[in-house]
Amino acid sequence: MPNINNKDVESSIINCAKDLFIQRGYEKVDMKLIAKKCNLPIGTVFNYFPNKSRIYMKLLEDSWNYTFNRIKN
Repeated sequence: MPNINNKDVESSIINCAKDLFIQRGYEKVDMKLIAKKCNLPIGTVFNYFPNKSRIYMKLLEDSWNYTFNRIKN
């Protein structure tokens, strides 16, 4: 059985969702599409995020944290 890092799965979901949001826009993306792009079962995606708005909020949070850290340094 492969050793799966939870952080890697979460990052994969976030990155796939980011690509889809950029390509299609927020409204045209759903959890099924995110799961398909990540090659993950839909249940796995829901284990990490209850809905696409939480994924989007995580993207925004990560972006702001990155920006603030760059300014700080």
